[in-house]
Amino acid sequence: MELKEFIKNFRKYKKRVLTCGGIGAFVGLAAFYTLPVNYYAVGTLFVSHDSEFNQKADFTYEGYYAQQTAKNYTKTLIGILESPDVRKKALEKIGAVVNEKSLRQAKRQVTVKEPAPQLVSVVVKDKDYGRAQVYWGNLTELATSSSNQLNLSSGELINISVLEGSPVVYKGFHNVWFNLVAGLSFGLFFGFAAVLLKEYLK
Repeated sequence: MELKEFIKNFRKYKKRVLTCGGIGAFVGLAAFYTLPVNYYAVGTLFVSHDSEFNQKADFTYEGYYAQQTAKNYTKTLIGILESPDVRKKALEKIGAVVNEKSLRQAKRQVTVKEPAPQLVSVVVKDKDYGRAQVYWGNLTELATSSSNQLNLSSGELINISVLEGSPVVYKGFHNVWFNLVAGLSFGLFFGFAAVLLKEYLK
């Protein structure tokens, strides 16, 4: 379709297209004021082996073994952080009702990744600032405690430490102008699409 036809159709159905744009803008604003804001508690755990602190030379056999052990254990720590039993205890510590629904929701709210060797990033999303921060602390504390118990029984000297400054809690992206423009753009696009389809089917 040529530009001339686009302009012609817009003039012909201008009110309808603009009405769709207005509805889209209204929906965007409504979403801004009705949908809750999310807060993110973000922090990092460092996995190390005791001999890493005792061995000055990184290239000794002991130093290399310690580093490899810590790297391999990172995945185990991720598994502990994502385990249902740790999740259940973390919910109980904040006084939440523990059932199938709350456990599934808690799983969706937590993201655990390995951004680099021996580092585990933990992100907790919640609609409440304080709850996000407290739940992050409970989750990592319980995971560390469970990990220490496992290592004590196996004889491994694994250390898990929280990086200084963790967690950082920030407000998720929430901008009224973004919602307005996005809603308006979607409404106009939908209006144009409906008009073009109607003309095409004639």
